[in-house]
Amino acid sequence: MGDTVELPSGRLEVETRPGYLFIVEHGTLRNVDEVDQYAAALELLVGRTGVRRALIDSRAADAIELPPDVRDALWRWLLTARVFEQIAFVLGSEMAVVRVNMVARSHRAGICAFGAVHEAHRWLSGRQRTLSQTFSAPLGAMSQTPVPPPRAEREPRSSVPPPPPPRTKSDVYPARDASGAPMPQRASSASTGRFTALPPARAPSQPGLEQVRPTRELEPARRKKVEET
Repeated sequence: MGDTVELPSGRLEVETRPGYLFIVEHGTLRNVDEVDQYAAALELLVGRTGVRRALIDSRAADAIELPPDVRDALWRWLLTARVFEQIAFVLGSEMAVVRVNMVARSHRAGICAFGAVHEAHRWLSGRQRTLSQTFSAPLGAMSQTPVPPPRAEREPRSSVPPPPPPRTKSDVYPARDASGAPMPQRASSASTGRFTALPPARAPSQPGLEQVRPTRELEPARRKKVEET
């Protein structure tokens, strides 16, 4: 490490790294006066180095809960003084990480807590999204693949054959000719679907029919022959 800053109940080990100050905390803060001394020491480091970003590793500090007034004074300095543009805390418990991030996010402060040094380093280096960006990312950005529409269900095929077509009047009562005989039927029309009767066939002419029928010209000759006999 580089410099060491002594505090009433602890010390700070400071190392200047590219882009930020790496600070390891030891001890604790017991009262509000020690918070003021802690804040003054950090402000002095910023003024001397000109570096306004810090990675503070608090895992080596005493694992005790700060008194409420000490905790409030520390947060008041972090949120109002704004000596640092960005501060990345490395804490020893997941619960502490969650609490610090909730307070920092509610005040839109450039503060973020992590559980490991490399995560804090990535955040300070700009290679990791901030906490607010992570929480405010829309759910739709997680996947751009459109959901396919549900497929229409096909009607199940039935093994029962369809019913026969209804019978027409021409099927029940076929057409008949002048003599009363049924007439032949031809295929149904594609447009109507009904049977159409064929025209009646003409009867063949009978030869010699005129000779059989008596005519008026023969009537007098027949009567004359009878009278002669």
